[in-house]
Amino acid sequence: MIGGFDKILDVNVIGDAMENVKSGAPAYCTNLFASQGQLTKWVKNGYLRLCVGTDAALLNREDQTFSHLYFLAASLDSLQRCLKERMMALSGTVVMDLVGALGSVAELCKIAYAAGFLPYKRLIRMKRLHSPTDLAHSGDTTVGFGKPDDADRISEMLHEAFDPLCEQLPGMDEIYEAIQNHSILIIRVEEEPGALLHFETQGRSSRIRYWLVTPAEQGKGFGSALMRHYLDMHVEVRRFTLWVREENEPAISKYQHYGFTCDDLIDQVVTLSFVS
Repeated sequence: MIGGFDKILDVNVIGDAMENVKSGAPAYCTNLFASQGQLTKWVKNGYLRLCVGTDAALLNREDQTFSHLYFLAASLDSLQRCLKERMMALSGTVVMDLVGALGSVAELCKIAYAAGFLPYKRLIRMKRLHSPTDLAHSGDTTVGFGKPDDADRISEMLHEAFDPLCEQLPGMDEIYEAIQNHSILIIRVEEEPGALLHFETQGRSSRIRYWLVTPAEQGKGFGSALMRHYLDMHVEVRRFTLWVREENEPAISKYQHYGFTCDDLIDQVVTLSFVS
């Protein structure tokens, strides 16, 4: 037990907490959207701790040098009371994602700010509702899949290009799993990864997690080759999605070039740092 949060040893504890809070809830709200498989991995690795109240629960997940806070609440009032009562049980830097349409997120932000959180970054979701038929492979370069030996370099590239506080960077176990599942496309330069596209596909839906070209390799068409290859290999997919920082206009423009448009979902990331 750390500061009132008990370490979760059984993933079913999360489901029980969720059902208890949802039972009779007037306006259930949550920011926990992880799959059962992801929750199971977090529990197995000892990352999750839980604090349960009468009509709300908080989960804290360790992530490198900070932690993520998730809530399950019967209503916004329940969430506000729970945060007021339980926040001092946390320590270090805490990150919380407030996800939804603009109006609902604005209400969540009021509660988070009252609990001491500060706005950090805002992400927007983009989508493409069908697979393009006019994009062919680039013949200028070779796109392949990541290999286990690439894992360390892939992690380095992601940490160099993305913000871990707001862009949910994968741990090494997730990178190895993605490599095993052939979910990381790579372009190599002298045998080393110079560009990558990491995705997750389930049925007819696919989500782009990360798409990047290292600074030394930009301007060579690598990003285009990866995107074209990715879209071409997913001809059966009917719904593509991704999250991108709102201020990252170059990336948004590139996604729009490939037919992605912004939808009405946002992710307002808020942070709170406790002084030790």
